Amino acid sequence: MLDKWSILRDLTEARKAFGVSDRDLAVLAGLMSFHPTKELRDNDQLIVFPSNATLSGRVHGMPESTLRRHIAALVRAGLVLRHDSPNGKRYATRNSTGQIDRAFGFDLRPLLVRAAEITEAAKATRQLALQLRRLRESVVLRLRDASKLLAWANDASVRATDTLSQMLSDAQRQIRRKLPLSDLQKLAIALDDLLAEVPDTGSNSRNERQSQPK
Repeated sequence: MLDKWSILRDLTEARKAFGVSDRDLAVLAGLMSFHPTKELRDNDQLIVFPSNATLSGRVHGMPESTLRRHIAALVRAGLVLRHDSPNGKRYATRNSTGQIDRAFGFDLRPLLVRAAEITEAAKATRQLALQLRRLRESVVLRLRDASKLLAWANDASVRATDTLSQMLSDAQRQIRRKLPLSDLQKLAIALDDLLAEVPDTGSNSRNERQSQPK
């Protein structure tokens, strides 16, 4: 048994890992809303069969041409399966007791089968986001330290080279962008190198300033 909305939340977090967009997932949410219960169970009927017009109404009037494009993306990603009828329409037939015995439409079973994979991908996405946030904070602190040390060196009449100033300017420009982990790691190393090259007199000047009576 699987809470369908919980797996959709995980999939939303991990959407890049599955190559789908937020709009693709909006259509998936629309499809999932036609499944009558909150849970997806292995022995349930998991094929939903809304017409394009009905599904369009469920996803805030999305044009049918756009709808078809997002459905195709979900199928390519292996998140839903198509079960086409002979005439291409989506519908279900029922037996003598009123139970659905055949359905033609979109099968949500891949969500059930791939639930563990989706959950792990969401967990990895959250871990990466945390790693990025912490590394970015560390880089910002390095930038602040480098900027202060260069300022102290200049105040103490120690000539900070144009190269160091340019390195700092480049790093400040880079951090304004949303950098991937590898670029942030390179930037952190570059800033460590920059800090190592800042003249020591800058630190001495700082110590002198701190020791001066107020």
